[in-house]
Amino acid sequence: MFLNKRTKQKMHPQKMAMYIGIFSILMLFAAFTSAFLVRRAAGGWISIQWPPVFWISTCAILLSSASLLLCHYFYKKEKYTWLRLFSFITFSLGILFVFYQYQGYIIMQQNGILLNSNPSASFLYVIAGIHVLHIIGGLFFLLRLFIKSLFTLKTDTQKINYGLSLELTSIYWHFVDLLWIYLFVFMFIYN
Repeated sequence: MFLNKRTKQKMHPQKMAMYIGIFSILMLFAAFTSAFLVRRAAGGWISIQWPPVFWISTCAILLSSASLLLCHYFYKKEKYTWLRLFSFITFSLGILFVFYQYQGYIIMQQNGILLNSNPSASFLYVIAGIHVLHIIGGLFFLLRLFIKSLFTLKTDTQKINYGLSLELTSIYWHFVDLLWIYLFVFMFIYN
């Protein structure tokens, strides 16, 4: 009997927890978009014109994902000055996303589109608002990643731990980015 010398690589427990969390968030937004479609079909629906700042916020979050990809590149190349710069840029673009989302809510309120004014407005506020809460959670991890890049890339162990943090943060951030693209397109088509 021959023993298999290949050892199976197991997924890191934190990565598994991240995927379980992402699946939960995905189910939450699947429920929201399903409820949106059911309520829309019931009638009494008023289409809402999205403020242009939502397009700007969408660009900001897409750029933040591109910036985070550059963080990976510079981490692998051990160019830590560039890594720190792009970590900061990614965090800043995430802040811009939240800022422009907030500006969009202000514009909608100024145009008389309030949370309780129509079911379509309610869905827009709730779906986009809960997504922003997930972005704010991601901003915490991006800030933590940036701070770690300033102090913890001196030993091999610290570099490995940073790499895991970078990977986990990236998985989450790219997920909330793609989730926003889905929600943005969904709301644009069906609203």
